[in-house]
Amino acid sequence: MLQVCIFVVWIPAVLVSIKRVGNTRRQDYWKLVLRGAPEWMRYMVYGFFGYAMLNFAIFFFQAPQGGRGGSGANPPAVAWRGFSGHWMAFYSAALAILYSAAASPGSSNPRQLP
Repeated sequence: MLQVCIFVVWIPAVLVSIKRVGNTRRQDYWKLVLRGAPEWMRYMVYGFFGYAMLNFAIFFFQAPQGGRGGSGANPPAVAWRGFSGHWMAFYSAALAILYSAAASPGSSNPRQLP
């Protein structure tokens, strides 16, 4: 369910980020998208993306060879851990993008977040 529900938050986050950034250089993308987010939130997103990359590298070398081991079998714990890093990275990025858009002074939200 976490795999499917990520689209519920990620699609609006991508649309908001495209609107906020426009035609800017790629190296400034995350600075502009996360403008308005608290500093700790930016570090959280960067940390989770770093964790996801490291976690995927570990998963790549530890994953069982030859598939799941039977039809209908539950995936091994290493597979769940391999996905968990990506879930944390994408959910935290969506949170930070949408929060910073809502908290920025030019947002259409009349109630500003602290």
